[in-house]
Amino acid sequence: MSQKCFFLGFDVKAPWPSFDLRGTILPSKERHLTAAFLGNTCFEKIKELLPFLPLPPFKVGLLALFDRCIFLPEKNPRVVAYHVKSFEKEDLLSLYIQKLFSFLRQKGFELDLRPFYPHVTLARSFFSKSAWEKQFVSLPLFLSSLHLYESTGNLRYQKLWDFPLIPPFEEIEHTADLAFSIHGTDLKQIDLSAQIALCFESPPLTSYLDFSFLPKSLEEIVMHLNEILYKADREEGIPFKAVSLHGHLEEKKNHLLKWEMVVDV
Repeated sequence: MSQKCFFLGFDVKAPWPSFDLRGTILPSKERHLTAAFLGNTCFEKIKELLPFLPLPPFKVGLLALFDRCIFLPEKNPRVVAYHVKSFEKEDLLSLYIQKLFSFLRQKGFELDLRPFYPHVTLARSFFSKSAWEKQFVSLPLFLSSLHLYESTGNLRYQKLWDFPLIPPFEEIEHTADLAFSIHGTDLKQIDLSAQIALCFESPPLTSYLDFSFLPKSLEEIVMHLNEILYKADREEGIPFKAVSLHGHLEEKKNHLLKWEMVVDV
């Protein structure tokens, strides 16, 4: 049986800028966060394990932040990447990766023993470190579906299997200028998902993210979002006026909450 290069990873969604820099840039559809590199092996071996593979314990795609530009490996770097910083007190992603690694090692896979270092590769050599560092700005992101990828060469990856996650937000059509369907498992996650949705539309809002707020109602969430928008608009100007006190929280199946957020622009 022929061997090919496989890995498990998450789709990454972000408000990507245009990278007009030296380096071989990965197309946005190819950007991912690697969960486990399986190396060269037979697809049949992996296919047998897929029904038993530990799945992410989170229902909604995890929210995070790109907090710095990094170059890998540290000596003689060949890759430009953005480091991923989790918002969660409990790092659910790292805990899941530990469980995944344990399962794969039991099945005979030889995996990298270095600590998990979450990042997304953006470009390969040749590049200017100083130019990439200078253009870096912090960006929001969320993890989408988990996939089994096959590396097909030339920075292209074929998706062979997936486990979908519910997106934390989706833009929807509305009579207003801008509206989102916001998803979360509790009020805090609804608040954070709404903040990140606004940041996707206006990335400078990332500087005003507030992870510590613990809302007790939808009304408190709307007030909190408008406080953030007011501060950001006063200090540097943003394309939004306010979030409307609109709609109500719906409880969907599996205890998932949904809210339709309407934004005045």
